[in-house]
Amino acid sequence: MGISDGSEAGDFVEAAIRLGVMPTDLATGLHDDLPEVSFPGEEPMRVLLEMLLGTLRPVIAGPTVVRTATLLLDAAGDRVVDDLREAQRRAS
Repeated sequence: MGISDGSEAGDFVEAAIRLGVMPTDLATGLHDDLPEVSFPGEEPMRVLLEMLLGTLRPVIAGPTVVRTATLLLDAAGDRVVDDLREAQRRAS
């Protein structure tokens, strides 16, 4: 993608965007293309998300690293929402 400024924060933002967009586009595309009879008795999107988890589980580090990464992603998301809300408030 090439948006990073070379800093650790820039690399994180680029990776977060890339990782957020790719699986979402992939799962949505697969879901839209699935025949109606796929995964009888189950919610197709849930099955696709479980498949994605199965793909990612082997590369996910230990629980401490995962908890830290999850907290970082949550904090980053909260900050983005807060900043967008503030921008919207100032524009009103």
